[in-house]
Amino acid sequence: MKYTDKEHNEILNIALKWWNEKPTKKEDIYEYAKFQFRIKDFSEAVKWFQKAVDLKYFPAFYEYAFCLVNGLGINEDKVKAYEYFKIYLSEEGKKADASENLYKLAMCYAYGFGVVENSYKARKIFECIKDVDANALYEMGIAYRDGRLGFKKDELIAEKYFLKAYDNYAEDAIFASYEMFQGQYEDYPYKSELTEAYSYRIGQYARVIHVNPTVQAYEFLARMYLNGFPGDFGESDARFKRKANKYLKKIEQLQSKKY
Repeated sequence: MKYTDKEHNEILNIALKWWNEKPTKKEDIYEYAKFQFRIKDFSEAVKWFQKAVDLKYFPAFYEYAFCLVNGLGINEDKVKAYEYFKIYLSEEGKKADASENLYKLAMCYAYGFGVVENSYKARKIFECIKDVDANALYEMGIAYRDGRLGFKKDELIAEKYFLKAYDNYAEDAIFASYEMFQGQYEDYPYKSELTEAYSYRIGQYARVIHVNPTVQAYEFLARMYLNGFPGDFGESDARFKRKANKYLKKIEQLQSKKY
């Protein structure tokens, strides 16, 4: 329970901080938005990132643009996202004195966020900060898995990076690692870590649909149920997947209200 215990304790402490009072200072608004993003309430996160952006808090420009480019909590708009990434790079991106800023800069180069894609620069930065930034480890794993950023495709190296990233609390790494096994659960060497992370993520999405239900939140939860719980088969798998039906119906209801 290494990952989820730490995550639960940290989130509880942050939630208690904002329990009675919402943030008013721009730096606190930004931190609150990052907290909402962390607990998968993307529509709420976008709302607060937008407030930070309106206050010209430049660190928030990257996260707001990231939500736009990926359609998280807001309609996807890559053109608009590109402009916000450019503002971030022209203002905050110059302050490359911390691993978080360096990571964001590397992401911009790796994916062409507000700048011409430059695999060489992205790779160098990720390599520079991988020992202090778990997300950089995750991106290194992605690069080796997919043969990006000038790396030769090597799933064995990718697996090592994903595991190290997850050990340092980059939650997406365990899912990316499992993707390389193409659903072959019996062959997967990190079963307990995977099922723990899967259960935890279902809990996160379940919480969101209760406190801030959106079509996207229901879609995320339904997708996890449709994919099935790792290792389940037969009736257990069928029963798990049937749970997705009520969420799919709820999506239809929410979408019908728009018209």
